[in-house]
Amino acid sequence: MTTDKFKTILAAASWSFRVACDGSLWAWGYNYNGNLGDGTTSSRITSTKIQGIKDVVSVVAGGVNSLALKSDGTVWAWGYNDDGQLGNGTTTDSTVPVQVIGLNGVVAVAGGYSHSLALKSDGTVWAWGDNGYGQLGDSTYMDRLLPVQVKELSGIIAVAAGGDHSLALKSDGTVWAWGQNYNGQLGNGTTTNSTVPVQVKELSGISVTAIAGGNSRSLALKSDGTVWAWGDNYHGQLGNGTTADSTVPVQVKELKNIVSISAGGNGHSLALKSDGTVWAWGDNSSGQLGDGTTTDSAVPVQVKELKDVVSISAGWSHSLALKSDGTLWAWGDNEYGQLGDGTVVDKKTPVLLKETDVQKIPIHLSVSIKENSVALTWTPGNMAGTIEYDIFRDGIKIGTVTGTSYTDTSVGTGKICVYTVKACDAGGNVLETVSAVLNDTEKPSVPGGLKVVSKTATTVFLEWEASTDNLWVEGYEIYRNGIKIGTSDRTSYSDMTVPHCTAHKYTLKAYDRSGNLSEESSAVSVTTDSLKSVILGGGSNYSLAVKSDGTVQEWGNSSYSVTVNGISNVVGVAAGYNHRLALRNDGTVWAWGDNSNGQFGDGTIASSSVPVQIKELNGVIAVVAANDSSAVLKNDGTVWIWGSRNIGLRPVQLKELDNIIAIAPGTALKSDGTVWTWDYNLRIMQIKQLSGIIAVAAGEYHSLALKSDGTVWAWERIIMDSLETGQLQKAKYLYK
Repeated sequence: MTTDKFKTILAAASWSFRVACDGSLWAWGYNYNGNLGDGTTSSRITSTKIQGIKDVVSVVAGGVNSLALKSDGTVWAWGYNDDGQLGNGTTTDSTVPVQVIGLNGVVAVAGGYSHSLALKSDGTVWAWGDNGYGQLGDSTYMDRLLPVQVKELSGIIAVAAGGDHSLALKSDGTVWAWGQNYNGQLGNGTTTNSTVPVQVKELSGISVTAIAGGNSRSLALKSDGTVWAWGDNYHGQLGNGTTADSTVPVQVKELKNIVSISAGGNGHSLALKSDGTVWAWGDNSSGQLGDGTTTDSAVPVQVKELKDVVSISAGWSHSLALKSDGTLWAWGDNEYGQLGDGTVVDKKTPVLLKETDVQKIPIHLSVSIKENSVALTWTPGNMAGTIEYDIFRDGIKIGTVTGTSYTDTSVGTGKICVYTVKACDAGGNVLETVSAVLNDTEKPSVPGGLKVVSKTATTVFLEWEASTDNLWVEGYEIYRNGIKIGTSDRTSYSDMTVPHCTAHKYTLKAYDRSGNLSEESSAVSVTTDSLKSVILGGGSNYSLAVKSDGTVQEWGNSSYSVTVNGISNVVGVAAGYNHRLALRNDGTVWAWGDNSNGQFGDGTIASSSVPVQIKELNGVIAVVAANDSSAVLKNDGTVWIWGSRNIGLRPVQLKELDNIIAIAPGTALKSDGTVWTWDYNLRIMQIKQLSGIIAVAAGEYHSLALKSDGTVWAWERIIMDSLETGQLQKAKYLYK
């Protein structure tokens, strides 16, 4: 057994973890799905070192899988993977740690029953796995095999996951929740599930400092040391003296001076007081309350024979506590050896983890924010041989001291910083980690030197000099004639949607990571060239062309071409089976021809031989037409679609699509080079085999994509399974 000291403990569903201060991971208990990560499916009744991972900072667990955060900000997962909760793009179980794809800069992780969460240092939250109740927060019910960003969340400093719901704590002390809400676990006064975050009610006034999620309930710790709970209360796990569910937070009775909380999966909760005692309430069927009985309690009871505790963790039906002398204690369910005492016998009071090394660790790290600095203080444990302490910010060493305080004067404002203090003895003991949010209000400097490098009839290429900021410049907003048309993280931008033969003024604003905008730059003027070629479109038995003077010509139904009356200044056209669309240089869209299936998007099914304006649309930069439906791309990167009767007689937004830069029938290209598609029920999915795409096109039943390497790819577009299953098949037969 190693002599390393603990820095993190975790009571999982029916297994347990500890992280040693050298970054090694140790596990014991249930392992039928490989959730211990030791390469086997054999359960362990004593602590076993996991060989496949190192440099671990913290560990969490889902229902039958586990997650670890490494010091380099990457996330690793193992165990059951039926819903993609390992985040490696597959649904294959793994008995050893595999890296979650596409995540870096992570500062915290959380695990639900079959979904996972990650908090990045920029305050954004990412989720993957099961999404049957909307617990991924991306406004869909689609499972995700890779992380997706939770919508409408920023400035987050902590995350937690219940069984099928998720929680986030903002820097302003508010709590947000999403996912399953059958028992009111979202805390918004309803029992309606939510696919996007909603604010937890009645937690205002005194800010929240910590959150925890149980199977169908939630907990919050306020800065005044009180604990609040909401959701399922069958076993009295809300701690308010009743067994009635609550859809809004209620105060846990008889608790004060609390410094830490933890919520167990089956229905019990733990709280650590500032005096080092532990209190528990709720389900006690396996003795997990530690009071020597198996009787449930609807109010907190003190765990027997425990003092000087510095950390707690509640599992499905067992509990863990770490004392200041470095010993680890466990009680409750022990069917799979999750108590680590070498037996499989339940314990109604705490027992010592077998072969635990006895050493005291530093405790009580506190962080205070000054005007231009961050002050850290801590209390040393009884550690013979400790000479100095290493200070880390976001995993990077920033200083060393021999005392018990440190002032960081080099940190910028407006970001989430995770500080870690490591005691520099032979064991390398580590304090807790604490997140601090600093308020950045300084604007970036005004971008200078804006100029037009080149232009065509429909394209303007801009360059400018970089702005400066007290932290860093995140990017630039580009404005044409006072309207925002895009952003760039470089000092250049290509506007490819400019109407031909027109005059425009461009300006810029720089923005930083905190969202501060600079003042507007000086304007540069440009007039686009005249068209030297025509823009074409073709329907069932007719064709369209846009002439250099902005008029539209049509031919095919007669032996000669005719000018389409009633429309001018046209910069784009699209042709459906028998309906036509035209885009004017003012961003408006006009339609004529057949409207029997609502192809016009004007709320009627009245056809017209002359163009009629779709009045609900503006700011449009591209139009496409399919057989009897239509779609447009707006300058805010959103896609709107209508027609085919079952879609609708008026434009509806495809809300899951954003940052779109090009469209074709049934196909959209994102700014990150990914391709997305949809069906007549507006169900959306990514063509995951494609990346690095720069252009898309589509026929009636197929789509094309051009990659940045010059290769062209083709595939059959999405089809639907039976209406009974409501399932969406993946794009088939991808050809290069």
